[in-house]
This record gives sequence, structure tokens and C-alpha cells, in this order.
Amino acid sequence: MEQLQLLLDFPLSPHFQGEEGSTCRTCKHRQPWQCGGSIIQYCGITRSNRTINGLKKIKCKNPACSRYCEQKN
Repeated sequence: MEQLQLLLDFPLSPHFQGEEGSTCRTCKHRQPWQCGGSIIQYCGITRSNRTINGLKKIKCKNPACSRYCEQKN
């Protein structure tokens, strides 16, 4: 139980902290992929060993990470 408490006491790394109020939905690195009848969102710069294409699946409502760049329209 003490080990779990120690893990919870540390703050999140800067990688998981983006600009205040920004989300993955407005990031230029977000890549929507169509898979059958659904669209799956991926991050274009974060890698994952769990997906076939090597990109990390994201949710658009997630807070943005430190590599956030606002999408220009």
C-alpha cells in the first residue's frame, strides 16, 4: 500500500500537461482513420506498440500534451 501511495504523490510529467483548456481535438497532429463504419483518432507523433499502424489511439476530449500545436484553418 505504501508503494501505491508513493506513486500517487508524484506530479504528472510535463509530457501529459498541455495548454490550459486545449484538447486533442484542436491539435494539428490528430489523424482520423476510418475503420469500417467508425472513425478512430490517432496522434501523429506519439508511437504505440499496441496498434497496427504504430500510432497511439487518442480521445478528442483528452487534455492536450506538451507537444500540442494548434490546428490552423
